[in-house]
Amino acid sequence: MIETPLFEGKRVRICEIDPEKTTAEEARWTVDLDVASYYRPNAPRPLAAFEIQKFYEGRKKDIESMQVLYFLLRRKADDQLIGFFRVRGIQISHRTAWFDLVIAEPEGQAEAEEEALRLALRYLFLEMNLDYVTMRLSETRFGMEERLKAAGFSLDVRQRGMVYRRGRTWDLLHYGLRRRSWMQKQGLEVEE
Repeated sequence: MIETPLFEGKRVRICEIDPEKTTAEEARWTVDLDVASYYRPNAPRPLAAFEIQKFYEGRKKDIESMQVLYFLLRRKADDQLIGFFRVRGIQISHRTAWFDLVIAEPEGQAEAEEEALRLALRYLFLEMNLDYVTMRLSETRFGMEERLKAAGFSLDVRQRGMVYRRGRTWDLLHYGLRRRSWMQKQGLEVEE
């Protein structure tokens, strides 16, 4: 039985998407091309609010069929929207999925990423009952890479020179984590 709140931490909470109300805030984040690449992976660029709205409308069928799960992250202190958490590539028969976790607001980013990652992993492993999760990120997200390693993730794939940002190429990294490893690290009982 889960005794810890699933969607709330000390500083961050996971909430549902509301494209009618949040697209302007999300559009503001896309000035950072690392964030924009989650909305337009092939050609990231700053997006307008109506383009974010179109992004969600284009994925409505996937959202309704539960092939992709979209969540927003809010700071509990002032209810400010600070990022997003997405689960995609869900393969229930294999108990695997990919996920994205982005804290787009720079204020308190490290603490928010750490807590949001903890909440996301609880959701993925305890609620969705997945066995293996993968997160893809560019090498430009220095702090997140360290947080993934601290959480027990291992580097599965390094695609050299796949991302062009800030006048040079960076590697695209794929980090994975098994449920068993995560549960042991959390001190939870591991099923045999």
